[in-house]
Amino acid sequence: MVQDFYKQSRDEVGYEYPKGYDKYYPPIFREGSANTIATAISMDSFEDYLLFYQIFLSENKGIHAPKIFARINNVPNTIDLLKDIQSRENNPDAHWTAYPVGALVFEWVIAEYGFAGYKKLIENQLIGTSFEDNLKASLGLSLDQLYKASAPHVLAGFAAAKGSTR
Repeated sequence: MVQDFYKQSRDEVGYEYPKGYDKYYPPIFREGSANTIATAISMDSFEDYLLFYQIFLSENKGIHAPKIFARINNVPNTIDLLKDIQSRENNPDAHWTAYPVGALVFEWVIAEYGFAGYKKLIENQLIGTSFEDNLKASLGLSLDQLYKASAPHVLAGFAAAKGSTR
């Protein structure tokens, strides 16, 4: 539903990939929020969801972690990382990182704006000329504001995973 239901009429023509497509459906939204929702509906309880994410993030640390994860060490660096994931330029880890990091961003969105706010963001993919237009219309946020506001949650998620014994 995140990626395929509410679509721009422009989709019928196609996009210059990845920049054209990412303008409407950025990977941090497309992959991250889809990951959050898929995980949430597959778990039996909220506690299972939290445990799954802690384990998921902890399995991607140390020598197996994408180098980009090392930048999740303070709020300013995390904000910069979110912007880099968005642009994906010159970073082979950026797309894969959109799944776990983006999931935390949209976990924050749901916590802050409720599922109704998230649903509005999904439905409003049809409006505007970019994802940022949708974000502004749906939640009243720019991308920079989203990243600044959600960065502490992303940082806390990774800090909790680093404390995991797995």
